[in-house]
Amino acid sequence: MTDHSGDGEFHGRAEIVRQTRDLQFVEAQYAPRTRLARHTHELPYFFFVLSGSLTEFSQGSARPCVPGTVIFNPPGISHRDEIGGRGARCFIVQLAREWTLGRLGGARDPEWVTMSGDLISGLALQLRREVQAWDVTSALVVEGILLVLTAEALRTERGRGVRMPPPWVARAAEQLDANFTSPPTIREMAIDAGVHPAYFARSFRSAFGCTPGTYARLRRLNWARQQVRSSRALVDVALSAGFADQAHFSREFKRGFGITPSEYRRSHSQ
Repeated sequence: MTDHSGDGEFHGRAEIVRQTRDLQFVEAQYAPRTRLARHTHELPYFFFVLSGSLTEFSQGSARPCVPGTVIFNPPGISHRDEIGGRGARCFIVQLAREWTLGRLGGARDPEWVTMSGDLISGLALQLRREVQAWDVTSALVVEGILLVLTAEALRTERGRGVRMPPPWVARAAEQLDANFTSPPTIREMAIDAGVHPAYFARSFRSAFGCTPGTYARLRRLNWARQQVRSSRALVDVALSAGFADQAHFSREFKRGFGITPSEYRRSHSQ
């Protein structure tokens, strides 16, 4: 992984996950409370927040972004970013100019928009999974998802944006990021936010596309997946991640990623 800076590249610790003729897929990790100076990108891109939080400043507006948020940035737009107290991990899809010209029938790119909700976050997660599992049909699947996201971005722009989740939603996500092995209850997080638990649960699901429990489970699995790629014993990874034993860990891992931890380790050691 490398530290990218300068116009047209992605700041933070960014790793190119996959590269095709006209698409680049990047995962980037940002340290807590980092401030990224104002910059531009030459190519349009979608920016999906996986964990943590950030605020993007552009065109006189500030837009808070929590997990489940998708930003579309057109080429040449000037913006800066402030990363939240737990850092942020993001999945980015950069589009070559030929991609939109060839598929939108000459329509222009959307303007700078921020999108959220079950449909958007579900599409973004499906896109990331498809890129990671890439096979002979993936290019077609990815094209379809990106076209839907582009259409949603244009629709959002015409609707003058969407309602963004309240700040306490990002704070709750940070709590779950920090304590995914023993997450706080919905009631505890609702009390911290000063809202009713039912309202808290609805707002969280609307922002992330899943319940707080599912969010914590996915966060735990993603952390464990990173550990599986190391030389640590799988039983140690299972217990450190808060699973009852290695068998429990293997079942949950396969349910989440479609393969067992052992299979995943072998595929990344070749």
